[in-house]
Amino acid sequence: MKAVVYHADKSIITQRYTPGIYKDLFNGLKINLNNFNIPLIHLTLNGFEGWGDENYYFDGNPEEVNYNREVFIVEFLKNIAKEDEIYWFTEPDARLNNMFPPLDGDASFTVLLGEKRITPQWRLVKKSALPLFEEIVSMYGDDKEWWGGDSEVWGRMWYQMGQPSDDCVIDYKGLKIQLRKYKHYNMIGSHYSQQFKSNKKYLIASQEFLNSNERK
Repeated sequence: MKAVVYHADKSIITQRYTPGIYKDLFNGLKINLNNFNIPLIHLTLNGFEGWGDENYYFDGNPEEVNYNREVFIVEFLKNIAKEDEIYWFTEPDARLNNMFPPLDGDASFTVLLGEKRITPQWRLVKKSALPLFEEIVSMYGDDKEWWGGDSEVWGRMWYQMGQPSDDCVIDYKGLKIQLRKYKHYNMIGSHYSQQFKSNKKYLIASQEFLNSNERK
């Protein structure tokens, strides 16, 4: 398995967070994953610094952050991904606690039933899932700079899939899709992986900084 993160700073990020926090979060994720012998792949824009074990660069508008992520995942799956590899698409403020159960099919997603959507911050994917991600990109409207655009399109995808539960395997247009429980993967303290959202990003960044100083 390899982990994949898209990140490039945009104005809304620099307005909300202290400069440099995403680089710190990225470095913390890289250390976390390397402890599991998992390489970290960074997808970013041309002209931006690469922070991963592997880095791939694309042309794009930095203000279209969530749209970019879906577009570049398509490019990655189409042109870079290997047929026999599994990719965990995640975010810089996520951390792996325990290895995931095996992927059963072409892709696996977590579902927030209360919000009636698939959550785009956690995805376990094979190259064969490319058609699904191409469909997601086609579902975006004109407002590609909207911060919540990915949540909207993945909500619509959940409805198109037949509103599946958060613990099942379905067939969607010939692809085998596995749905998993959000609480096991995306909350602070979740068993398999956790994510430090909003101002909680400072919590994990500061703790990792203290731990790195203690090791010196």
